[in-house]
Amino acid sequence: MDSGIGGIPYCRHFHSRNPNENIVYFADCKNFPYGNKKREVLTEILIELVKKIIDTINPKIIVLACNTASIVSLSALRDSFPMLAIIGTVPAIKPAALATKTGKIGVLGTELTIDEPYIKELAEKFGGREITGIAAPELVEYVENKISSATEEEKDKIAGTYLDRFRKAGVDSLVLGCTHFLFLL
Repeated sequence: MDSGIGGIPYCRHFHSRNPNENIVYFADCKNFPYGNKKREVLTEILIELVKKIIDTINPKIIVLACNTASIVSLSALRDSFPMLAIIGTVPAIKPAALATKTGKIGVLGTELTIDEPYIKELAEKFGGREITGIAAPELVEYVENKISSATEEEKDKIAGTYLDRFRKAGVDSLVLGCTHFLFLL
């Protein structure tokens, strides 16, 4: 599940490795976007959604494809539903910290993801000395609503504005901290 189309690449990857499993993809378009919500509000939304999913399809596992939802609500969801495996996705800070030569890591994400102390704590744990976090709510909206009709030039232009900011900050390792951004990779 994700706040929209962002989790589709994860769903495809899972399906390619588990072709005999039945998969239901849940795009929470009603509550899109997640990144501008208050932490408590998002957690309440997700607990209610997981209850409905359990009541409706009784899944073996739930993959919470949204980085923001995972950082903010994964613990609460696991506490609320201990009988169910709930797997989260978090920004790839560890590989970025291990790959950086300068210690300068860029994280592109939602407001809530960028504001979470988790990002800095994880980077420090694995050797990232400096985090440049950029919240890109309009980029999330762009991917959700316009990516299917966008030209390559339009995609390059919108992504380029963020890449330029990271270059100016001297970042040598970049983390896409929102599943929606995989569509711009």
